[in-house]
Amino acid sequence: MFDSFLQEKIGKSLNLTPTCHYASVTEPKEYLIFEHLKVQNFSVFDKKRLLDEDHILVVLRNYAKLHGVSYALKDQRPDVFREVPRIIGERTVWCYKTLTAQASVSSSERTVMDYNRGRIDETTLKRFEEVGSRFYEFLEEIAAYDDRHKVMVHGDSWLTNMQFKYDDL
Repeated sequence: MFDSFLQEKIGKSLNLTPTCHYASVTEPKEYLIFEHLKVQNFSVFDKKRLLDEDHILVVLRNYAKLHGVSYALKDQRPDVFREVPRIIGERTVWCYKTLTAQASVSSSERTVMDYNRGRIDETTLKRFEEVGSRFYEFLEEIAAYDDRHKVMVHGDSWLTNMQFKYDDL
């Protein structure tokens, strides 16, 4: 939707994501098959290292593009924009309800709780547990939230979900 909108407006696409050739949401064999980016000199940043300023700027500039196009789409094609959160929200909630995601959320919640016990007050920890217990409701509320400043964001901003292109490989 974003690329079609940009093509119409300025004759370019965002070019922020690889082409998805095939996808399946049929349980238990969910998969995504994207174009192979390594042949174009893209690679995943070493997650054991800290991002330097150049990498941080690349990420922030691309997020700014995504957010800007999202905001423009909302302003100029509100009917189209309203469909995006509904579609993404349904898929996001579905993804997080899969067994693997549930285990990941539970593991993350335990890690946060264990790490912070004794560091922050019990009231905050209790609130965190309450939010965790209604995590999927929370995702549905986020997807349904409507505000004039709402934009699409990268919903899985792990460093391993980003690739950088290096010209000197």
